Amino acid sequence: MYGIYTLMPDTAPSVRRESAPLLTDGRGNLLVVDGWVAAFTQTPTPIDFQTSPTGWAAQAVNLDAMAGVAGADTSTYDLGLTSGANITASRASSTLTTLPPRTVGNGAGSTPSSPKELEGGTTTAAIFDPQTRTVSHSAQEAGVLSYAGLARAESGGGGVLSVSSGERTPTTVDVPAGSTYYPPGTRHVWTIEDPSPSSNPLLTTLSTPGTTLVIMATGPDRESALLDHR
Repeated sequence: MYGIYTLMPDTAPSVRRESAPLLTDGRGNLLVVDGWVAAFTQTPTPIDFQTSPTGWAAQAVNLDAMAGVAGADTSTYDLGLTSGANITASRASSTLTTLPPRTVGNGAGSTPSSPKELEGGTTTAAIFDPQTRTVSHSAQEAGVLSYAGLARAESGGGGVLSVSSGERTPTTVDVPAGSTYYPPGTRHVWTIEDPSPSSNPLLTTLSTPGTTLVIMATGPDRESALLDHR
């Protein structure tokens, strides 16, 4: 979840400083995006996750500034409470993206297996963009998907794909009749509350800040294909 590192500037490697607790990928590898890191403001103290949400205050910090490099940007940016780094979203979007605090009953000692283990039912809390030096939150980001569904069109036999993300108005796309194996509305729903493939949706998604990919099955699923083959 975090590590404490010994830092030294390139120009004076004999001068060493201890870093703040820096968010990692869970395997000890430091998360750095364009020279910026996410740091807990204090070393995380144990929290009784059976009775309280688990999260600690964090901020975005320039790694050179933390190492004492002359002229480095010493600004810090508040990331709010977090239980760790969202490594996949961070790397895919070149941002520092944090996870929300864990819900009561879920500790931060392992990677969350479902958004249901995180406050708000989302895997994204704060998003720091090193290019613009701005912090946004999941509700403001178009690329953080909350719902995708294909419904039957009112006429014509086709369907309407609706995608909702953040606070913006849902985006809709017309799907021509005959372009899906199953009629529109047949398990064509994905929600952040039930994103598991075990729910057997005909829609799957990949969502990071700035990018949303919706994949729709246009042929039979494996079970149906096996039955047809028999």
